[in-house]
Amino acid sequence: MTFQSLPIYVSERSAKNMWQDYAVYPEGVELKARLILKTFVIPAEDIIDVKLVHGLSFWNPAYWADPSHWFALKLDWADICEHVSLHRRSGMFKYIRFTPDNPAKFVAACRSIVMEDSARHFVPRTFR
Repeated sequence: MTFQSLPIYVSERSAKNMWQDYAVYPEGVELKARLILKTFVIPAEDIIDVKLVHGLSFWNPAYWADPSHWFALKLDWADICEHVSLHRRSGMFKYIRFTPDNPAKFVAACRSIVMEDSARHFVPRTFR
């Protein structure tokens, strides 16, 4: 499954991300991991949280205290460089870490589609 619309943000390939393809679409995120021959297609409604994580975070004791870091799938040099941590609702790996060319812009693009998706599915409650 791939998305039909044009991407909002496309990460350029580099040695830092091991020449992987990462893109944000209005419908979700597509992560092409060439090393493991897998494309992760994550719909916007499946994304719980997206955050920016600073490089060399594994030296920080707080990093190891959080078990979500132990079971994260890392698609490239995620622990060494500044990277993105994506938390999703379904799938074998709930946390995926990867290094786009500009992690801050990638996070902003992801958050914009998550906000749009939550606004689209928001049903206001009426109180009597």
